[in-house]
Amino acid sequence: MSTPVVLPDMPEQYSPTAMRTLIASLRRWFAADAQYQDRLAANIFVDLDKFPTQADLADLRVGQVYRDTAAGNVLKVKV
Repeated sequence: MSTPVVLPDMPEQYSPTAMRTLIASLRRWFAADAQYQDRLAANIFVDLDKFPTQADLADLRVGQVYRDTAAGNVLKVKV
């Protein structure tokens, strides 16, 4: 995100107006963050041939991603 969203100060007691203002600020932040994430993801290029395959499964740590060639090059995570 380029400009951080400034959250409003909240009053001591509940105020519907203050709550609506807070929710509107959070919605703006989430919307801006989603757009930023979409731009980041659009620029990621992955070469699937560089991933280890299920043949390497014994050498992988839990949580590592591998390519299952027997399942049509589906990416999987070792559990």
